[in-house]
This record gives sequence, C-alpha cells and structure tokens, in this order.
Amino acid sequence: MAMQATAAFDVPCAEGSVGVQRRGTGLHTVLALAPPPAGPVVHDGVPAGPGLPLSVLTGWLRRPAAAGSAVSVITCARRWGGAGPVIPAYRELLGPLTVTGQRAVYLLLRTEAGLDRDAAAAVRRCRSATRLLTGLLGEAGVAARPLTAAQVGELSRTVGLTFGRVALETGPAAPVRPLALGVAGPSGALEGVWAAGPGGTTALTISGGPDRVRLHACARSAAHAYSTGARLPDGAAPPAPAPERVATESAVLDGTVLDAAVLDTGLLPIGGAGPLVGADGGGRPVTLPLSGPEVPRSWLLGDEVLARRIAVRLAALGIAVCVHTDSPQHWAGLLAAAGRPDLLRFADSGPAQVVLHEGAAPPPQAPGATVLRLLPADADVPPPADPALIQTGPGAAIAAGGGRSLPLRLVRGPAEDRLLADR
Repeated sequence: MAMQATAAFDVPCAEGSVGVQRRGTGLHTVLALAPPPAGPVVHDGVPAGPGLPLSVLTGWLRRPAAAGSAVSVITCARRWGGAGPVIPAYRELLGPLTVTGQRAVYLLLRTEAGLDRDAAAAVRRCRSATRLLTGLLGEAGVAARPLTAAQVGELSRTVGLTFGRVALETGPAAPVRPLALGVAGPSGALEGVWAAGPGGTTALTISGGPDRVRLHACARSAAHAYSTGARLPDGAAPPAPAPERVATESAVLDGTVLDAAVLDTGLLPIGGAGPLVGADGGGRPVTLPLSGPEVPRSWLLGDEVLARRIAVRLAALGIAVCVHTDSPQHWAGLLAAAGRPDLLRFADSGPAQVVLHEGAAPPPQAPGATVLRLLPADADVPPPADPALIQTGPGAAIAAGGGRSLPLRLVRGPAEDRLLADR
C-alpha cells in the first residue's frame, strides 16, 4: 500500500533549495543525475560508458549520519512510436541491439529522521543526508543536483515516484514477469532490468542495513507518441499517452536479499547512448550522443549523405530535427518521404531539439537545443569536448567527444538506403 504523501516544500541550502516531501514517517528528496560527457559508446553486453556505481548508494545507506532507509534509481527513457518509414528503417538497422537513445536518471531518497520527535531537526537531517549523497556521487565522478519542490511535484505527476514500483500515468500496469538472478548474478539481473525498459520507465530500489540489502525493481517499456514540447525537470522529454499502447512488458526483482558487498561492482548507465553510427574494429556497435540539453554543439564532418542518415536516425529516436540550409532543394525530397514534420522539417517551421546547420548563416540557438554543424570532411577538427562524427574515407569515420575518439566502420541498412535514395 502506498504511503500517504504531503505536498513537497522547499528547504534552503547552500546550492539554492531542496524539495522535501513527507511520506508516512519518512522524508523524501530527489536528485537529478547529469549525463556523462557526450562521447562514443561501445555496446558489448555490459553497461556502456560511464555509469552510476551502486557502491556509492550502498555506502550512503550504511552511514548512520545519513539516516537513509532506501534509495530508488528511476530512469525515464524514450522510444518513438508512430507511422512513417523513419522508425522501421532504424529498427532494421539496430536488429537485436537494445539501445536507449535518450535517458534521464533520478535518485529518490528516503530518510528516517525522527519526524515524531523533532520535525525541524528531521528536515535539517534530511537536507544534510541529501547533500552527503550529492558529495559522494561527485567524488565518484557523477554530478547530481537536488530538485526543488516544484520540480519534485512535476516529476511525480509525469512519471510517478515510488519505491520498488513504477507508477505510470499512461495506462494500467502490465503483467509482471519475474526476473531471476540466474547465472549472470546480481549485476546481470540489474542490467536486465534496464534492458527491459529501453523506451519506458524503470525503478530499482535498494534498502536494508550495512551487511544485507533488499532489492525491488520494475521496468515497463512502451512505444508512445511523444510531445516534443513537454519537459522533465532536467530537460528530458517525458512520454505522453498515445491513443494505443504499442507494446508493454514488465520485469521485476521483488524483495531479493543480497550481501551488500555483491553490489560493490555494479554499474548502471546514466546517459542516453544517442544514435547508432557504426561498429568498432571488433564489430561491436558504437553510438554517439549528438544532442541533448547538455550538448549545445555537435559536429558532422563529411558529406551530405552522412548528414541525412544521422538526421533520420535522430528523428527515429523521437528527437525533433530541423534543417537550416541554403540548399533546401537537397533536403526537400527526404523530408517529404519521411512524412513526419513533427520530427524532421525545415528550420522555418518552428523550434526543434536539434538544428542541423548546413552552409547558411548560423541560426539563433534556443535554450536547451543542440546545433549540429555539417562541415566538409577536411575542415578543422572540432573542440575535443564536443561530440563529432568525422568521415575519414568511404565507409569509415572517427567518433569523438568527451576527450576521447574511436575509429569505426559506418553502418547502413537497406530500408534506410531506400528512404535516402535519389532524394
């Protein structure tokens, strides 16, 4: 049974304010996790790229000063659903690969701080516990910030904030499929929870004492039509109810008890992977985050065909792309064939999450939007921190960003080729 919640209220702190909500005998706060620097991500069956160390969460629970009784990792991912050739072409390209192109991650903290004895002291202790975990995450290389009361309320209405179960506003709960630990052990099982929800919402709750922890997890996945104007507190777009739910599944770890040390090597992804761009020397898929509120600029150095492929793949992830070009005749056929002006259109048709800029004078940049610059392959190398795809020859490129780079083989699919042919 859900605990009765009161409205969240703001508590001042050095960083601004922390939104605190009372549920039963405990106090709840929420941290938003910043994604890692955008760079190439190699997918080989384990969490790809920088992630959230579970040892930080169990370490926080072990600290008496935190008074923490539970922490829930909530992820909001997005997958596009709807008509048109763009999405099927990208799904064909992905094949069996499960990739979350966009993901927002939050930590829901519960502290048992003695509300019945001294409410004011309990609130101060809750604030200190939230700041303590923020500091521990920072030491592990994960940036986090507390949400305000208004942001907590918005997130709760949009996604639902619960421990161990995900409350979605988009329909009834799906049938639960138990998720066993199996031979892969706890780490593999937890990765399975994330893989089960590449386009929905997941929650993983860790609770317990210093030596033993209890896990609850739930993942739900569904293809939705998305409202590109809606925003979660950190800028990620949440799902809006579609007329029909295309596909839904659930996976659950319900009350599994483990030694706390077992989670010390666990790592969960905290950033979106971006679109598939190629394969490395070992044939492993490589994605590159080219957009997002935290990515003001990204780069394509290569020909127009490469730019058109990337534009189609971004649109397939539900990212609204507008093309700002002085050669609109080179793009008109593709935009018409895509048939999704809500996802792929010219820049004079309204704002978008990504402005693909080719040749023309740079457009004004809307807050939170990404300008994706298309330049010749022999142009000057972009800043190393910016994500960039640099064509080096026929079918070859370098994916770069976040201070690292990776040579790769570009990939393509028949359906995508047909969409781009003669347009």
